[in-house]
Amino acid sequence: METAKRIREILAEELEVSQDELSEDRLLSELDMDSLTLIQLLTDFQEEFGIDISIHELNQHQDSSKIQTVGGLIQLIEEEIQKPS
Repeated sequence: METAKRIREILAEELEVSQDELSEDRLLSELDMDSLTLIQLLTDFQEEFGIDISIHELNQHQDSSKIQTVGGLIQLIEEEIQKPS
């Protein structure tokens, strides 16, 4: 399954929204995620893709404008997947 599609499925399930609402340019700040939801999402991504992204790392990327959108989050996860283990 395509990575971006699976990420959207996980987001939609956790956030209880339609995948149609998760366009690549959709701002993460518009998705009304609280800290517990964010932790659950990170856990889901870690389990699904075998990556390790901490909340601290995610916040650093958000603060630097790298992942303010769904597309940016997808890109970050895809980059983490490509990193050698």
